[in-house]
Amino acid sequence: MHHSICNHHQAALPWNSTEDVTAPLTWLEVVGRFHRLSSPERMFESQRSAQRRRQKHQQEAAVPRQLRTDLGIYSRLGLWRVLTLFALGIGSTFAERSRVQGVTGGTELMDAPDTSLFVAQCEAHLGAELVQHVKRVLRHRSDSVHVLTENVHDPRNAQQILELMDSFGIQHLHCVESADPFFWKSSAQGVFSAGMHITIQRYNRPELAARALREMPGGAHLVALSLSSASLPLEAYLDEARVAALLDEHQRVVILLGNEERGLSQQMIALADSCVYVSMHGFAQSFNVAVTCALALEHLRLVGALRPWSNTEDTTQLYKRFLVQRCDVAFMRRIGAIDY
Repeated sequence: MHHSICNHHQAALPWNSTEDVTAPLTWLEVVGRFHRLSSPERMFESQRSAQRRRQKHQQEAAVPRQLRTDLGIYSRLGLWRVLTLFALGIGSTFAERSRVQGVTGGTELMDAPDTSLFVAQCEAHLGAELVQHVKRVLRHRSDSVHVLTENVHDPRNAQQILELMDSFGIQHLHCVESADPFFWKSSAQGVFSAGMHITIQRYNRPELAARALREMPGGAHLVALSLSSASLPLEAYLDEARVAALLDEHQRVVILLGNEERGLSQQMIALADSCVYVSMHGFAQSFNVAVTCALALEHLRLVGALRPWSNTEDTTQLYKRFLVQRCDVAFMRRIGAIDY
């Protein structure tokens, strides 16, 4: 017996179809008709799917941050962080300090005056070898180069950018989401990817991001990667001497990356201090945004832009954060939620 669907599924038919839609259709007929859609109709369906994904991501971003927060680290892994800390025996310590100091859920245990017990229990749980690895990673973290993305919407590109930043030791990512949300968790296990180690700041307008960067201690020099008429070759503009002078004056260089199709907006380009492009010698007009990011970061590494982090207070706080994140992964492995 063939299963049939209701008539409201006739939307799967081609737009110019003259077939009788009053009779019920079998699933095989629906699938066959869908695969006969013309190219523009396929594109329309793809665009609708992308729009639904963006709406879902925007709804998730609208959830109050305190509902996704544990120890003051904004993350969708807040529940796992709570479970991890209680599994490590830290839950009672956190509860006691909350009772004595009047600490609420939005206050970081890591910011308490005495965090030696917290650090000691995390280090004991991870073991000496993994703790040394965390410290080695921290020694190569840099605050002299930041990355800013504007409306990068493909989760795969977002994931690659985060992995590149983690590999080069760049800690800070700034996301302008005026049209598309920056979303990288493309799989259930992807939540434990490189994105969990990167500090992400989100803005809904380009001018807010530019203002926040320039108001940071030491300031920032914004370099837009764009094919505008005023752009200069990356290797010619950001040579070793100029990079050293920029870092002495502004303390950090920020690389601006645009949308996969549209690139950087004119407003973002106008807010940048300079515009550069990556030289190409073939028929293609542009690189993928993740490839562009990789080439730019490698060039900055070669000219000495990735300077060691000089703020001891920041690195201490980052060390505690890394400890909690590695405990997350260890706990998830222990309960069998992940196998890598």
